[in-house]
Amino acid sequence: MHASYDPSLLPAFGRPTPTDLAGAPPAGPPPGPAGPNMTSPGSNHEPHGSNEASQGLRLSMSKKIEGMKAKKQKARESHVVCHKKFQDRIQEAEDSMQAQHLIIEALVEEKDSLLQTIQVCKKLTMLLLHSMMNGRKNRKNTWRKKRFR
Repeated sequence: MHASYDPSLLPAFGRPTPTDLAGAPPAGPPPGPAGPNMTSPGSNHEPHGSNEASQGLRLSMSKKIEGMKAKKQKARESHVVCHKKFQDRIQEAEDSMQAQHLIIEALVEEKDSLLQTIQVCKKLTMLLLHSMMNGRKNRKNTWRKKRFR
């Protein structure tokens, strides 16, 4: 068997009763757990103290912000100087590498020229030796011919 639903048996948590709904609403906002809500102060009230204290706080914060801006600008300038030095070093290294490349090319050309000179010297030496050997044989033959006559 099913139990039937009877709302009158449930506790009335925050439910207005018909007598509460009858008539005009109460005047003013209902008080909260700690009293009236102070979120919107009137024109004569400051939620955080006096006007002089607020002005001092604003001035202090303004000085801090200016100091932070100055530090940021100084860091930016330092970064630019550092970047420039780094770029100069890179350019110097590239120039040095280019100069070394040119020197290497000149040395390779010089090596090739020296190898050609060595080859020519070898050929001339071989021709000279061959010529000397032929001349020696001719002199021997001439000497032998003169001796046996």
